[in-house]
Amino acid sequence: MRPASAAGRRQPRDRRPAIPEARDLLGDGAVDFLTEVELVRGASAGFDLAAYRAGRQTPVFFGSAIGNFGVEELLRAFVQHAPSPLARLRASGGSSRWRNR
Repeated sequence: MRPASAAGRRQPRDRRPAIPEARDLLGDGAVDFLTEVELVRGASAGFDLAAYRAGRQTPVFFGSAIGNFGVEELLRAFVQHAPSPLARLRASGGSSRWRNR
């Protein structure tokens, strides 16, 4: 985890160690890609499970369902962090007024 500044913003990471690996994958676009990643990371807060479950935070995922990029990660995070369904009042008659869906 990166340290936060006095204003609560994360300090930018040193991108130099990642550049060789990124350059192997992205070529000359590696520096631009890493700069954009840092912008996104700097503009967003870290994930706080308690804030998410209290409805004060919404996680953001980047991906493409058409390209099947990030879909598995989204589903795994949802299953891991989302609360279980709650009991709901039954719309029709029955022996119990409450049921789990």
